[in-house]
Amino acid sequence: MRVIIDCNILVSFLTSPGSSLQKIQEAWKKDIFEVLISNEILEEIEETLRVVSLQGYFDKQDYMVLLKLLIKKATMVNVTKYNGPNNLDNGIRLN
Repeated sequence: MRVIIDCNILVSFLTSPGSSLQKIQEAWKKDIFEVLISNEILEEIEETLRVVSLQGYFDKQDYMVLLKLLIKKATMVNVTKYNGPNNLDNGIRLN
């Protein structure tokens, strides 16, 4: 299974009480799913996590562990413009 990490979903999950980030990280490390990410999404996640960390939801060390995991293990993809049939995907394609 391949998944794309969305910044809004990730931060919502991280700031929710009782989240099970550790379970997701362990499943990912065991290759139960593959994470796809672009440089643009990674930059957005890094900036957002820095701000959320400053607001006291979690500490800098926690988000640095997650960022390192994303950089090390995620499959980087390029975002390109797609003008396919009926433009069903709003013009965005991940390569």
